[in-house]
Amino acid sequence: MKKVLLRIFFYSLATAFFAFIFGLTVINTMGYFIKGKEIKTPNFINLSLEEARNKAYKADVRLEELLLNSEISKPEMIISQYPLSGSLIKESGNRLIKIYYTPKKSEVIMPDLSGLSIVECKNILKGKSLRWYFSFIYSYSAPLDYVISQTHIAGTKVKKSSKVGVLISKGRFITAYVMPELIGKKADIALGVFETRGINISKISYKTYEGLEPGIIINQSPRQGYKINNRSIIKLEVSE
Repeated sequence: MKKVLLRIFFYSLATAFFAFIFGLTVINTMGYFIKGKEIKTPNFINLSLEEARNKAYKADVRLEELLLNSEISKPEMIISQYPLSGSLIKESGNRLIKIYYTPKKSEVIMPDLSGLSIVECKNILKGKSLRWYFSFIYSYSAPLDYVISQTHIAGTKVKKSSKVGVLISKGRFITAYVMPELIGKKADIALGVFETRGINISKISYKTYEGLEPGIIINQSPRQGYKINNRSIIKLEVSE
């Protein structure tokens, strides 16, 4: 009986051992296929764009080509990369390598103008040797005289002297009115009318006017017929 139990024990132990070895082998094999063979990232720095493409093809890796301005590097020269040279990556093109290269001398990278003022926008475009034309639109979100959008996408290559369309905010829409004739009318009634339209009187001065009861408008600025809105400076002179 003891011999039988001993045999069963050894058989169980051997079976468990082989099962462990088999499982470990399967895990290592799966890990190899999932992870793949690793290689070192090639060095693309200081290569031309064409040389970098050829090197990537031979190394069986993929490139993502990104523009980056530089005043000291030659045109279409690789000035940076990620991952860095020497880093371990999967081979067979499964890992993307980002390379940053400079544009041609006849080209510039389109800057992002959104949120800039007209003055800032002009200065940047002038510095990039680009021309511009402005269009204007009312906006409840963008401040007055600030850029809303542009015709050329930021970060793309454009030829120098290209004309860039820029959409500028005119600020919120303002309702305009025609200045009425107020002279000879009661000031309190006129003030009430202006207040209902959201227009504030900038300045009211008082002056003695013989033969005229107090509270009558005797002078106004601007005169009748001028367009006014809630930003206009309106002055009244009233009898006291």
